Order: sequence, then structure tokens, then C-alpha cells
Amino acid sequence: MPKTGKFDDFAATQRRLRAQDYTSALAVKVVPKQYRVGLTWLNAFFQDVAQIPYRVDEPLLAEIRLQWWRDGFPKLLRGENLGHPIADGLAPFIKQLGSPLVNELISILDSYGHETHKTSPQTCDEFYDVHAARFGALLHASFLLCDLQGQDEIALCQEAGTAIGVTQTLADLPKSMHNGMQPLPLDVFNQYHLTYEDLKAPQDPKRVKQALQAMASGAVVVSWDIKNRLQKCAKLERAILARWLLVPDLLTKAIDHRAKGATDLTVQNPLKQVFILWRQA
Repeated sequence: MPKTGKFDDFAATQRRLRAQDYTSALAVKVVPKQYRVGLTWLNAFFQDVAQIPYRVDEPLLAEIRLQWWRDGFPKLLRGENLGHPIADGLAPFIKQLGSPLVNELISILDSYGHETHKTSPQTCDEFYDVHAARFGALLHASFLLCDLQGQDEIALCQEAGTAIGVTQTLADLPKSMHNGMQPLPLDVFNQYHLTYEDLKAPQDPKRVKQALQAMASGAVVVSWDIKNRLQKCAKLERAILARWLLVPDLLTKAIDHRAKGATDLTVQNPLKQVFILWRQA
């Protein structure tokens, strides 16, 4: 794979990724060393895009920032630099892998429509589709950066991405709600006669928990399937998908905390995360 980025920029990006998204930083560490540079830049891009709806309140300003990335990809494909550390770090990989990688990066950008405009997915299926497009694209881009391609990988990445995204959404819900976002599917809210206010101070924790479990049910079913299929995967593929291993415990904790109205979520401590991911890799 190509060398990329100034050392100072790369070291700063590593530190920032570790501070802002420890799980992603750890997921990079479990893959073979020759792939870590590209995956670090990819996850830094993912984190940068994810923060855009939190940095700006106006949907138009958020759209402008997302569009800046879209407009920059043709230049990166030509090998040009944009003067942005993450973009320039990704540039050699984009030039080498071309449209397949760019398509996944655009899928990530496009998946942030609801957060940008502070709207909700209308159905559970749409909710799952958002995360298949977001985290599924992140995983498939990781496969591309590790020289792995194939239709089976695309399907597996979308399923694992759905499980990861649904779980992360429930874990991050207090932060999202504080910033005016409504990331959960409306049809389940209506089915259980709930509103977002009911999640802030649940009067009926049992009903809230049932609703959250209904929202997560598709991710749980997908996770059972992934568990069986991962055993047949090669070691490198399992390493790329190792982040999925944190889903079962985190999903259970997220639902329990949200049903109690808790604003904080105690996830696995760093040593436990290291143990879980390294055991898989």
C-alpha cells in the first residue's frame, strides 16, 4: 500500500482518533501492521464526518461541509492534495483504489442526512438501511484497503455494519438528543406510544425497554448470523470485523441504560475491549 501523509499529521491523527473514538483506534491495531496507515486515515475520515452535525446547528452549513468532501474526491482521484490532513492522508489510497473506495466514502457522507436535518427514519427498515450504508461502508472500505474484494464481503460488511450502527446509536442517544437529533425509527415509537421525552425520564421503563428491543431486534438477528459466518472467514477478515464483537455486551448495556433514563453509559473498560478484540484477531 502507498505511503501517505506527513509524520506529524499522521501522529496527531492517531492521537485524536484514540481520544475521540477509542474503539476505532483499537480496531485498527488488530489488523496486520502494513494496513494500519490506510485504516487510520479511513477511520479519521469517518470520525470527522460523524462530528459535522454536532459542530454546526444549521443544516445548510452541515451540507456545505459534506459537499466539500464530495467535491474533493475527483481531485483526490487525480492525485491532488486538498490541504486537509485527513484528505491528503487518504489521497494516495484513493488514487490507487479509485472509484470502489470513493463510492464507500460517499455512502458514509450520504448516510448523515437525518442527523444533518434533525429528522427521524420513518421505519425500522430505513433505520437499518442508514447503518448498513454507514458502518457497512466503513467496513467494506476497510476490506478494500486490506486488498480484499468480493460480493460475499459486501453482504457481510452491511450486516455487521447494521449491528454496529444500531448499537452505537442507542449507546450515544443522550448525546444525540442533547443536540436535537432524533435518530430512532418513528414507526416503533408510534407502536409503543412513546416520544423522545419518554426516553429522558421514563415513566414506564418496561415499555421503553420493549420499544428499544424492538428497534434492535433486526441487529440481534443479524448478529447471530454473523457469528456463524465469521468462523469460516480468514484471519484478516475476522480482524477487520472484530469491532462487531463488542456489540452484544454494549447493546444490552445501552438498552438497559436508556430504559432507566441514564445519561451515561459505562461501556467495557479499555482492557476488556483489548482482550475481546485481540482474542478474535
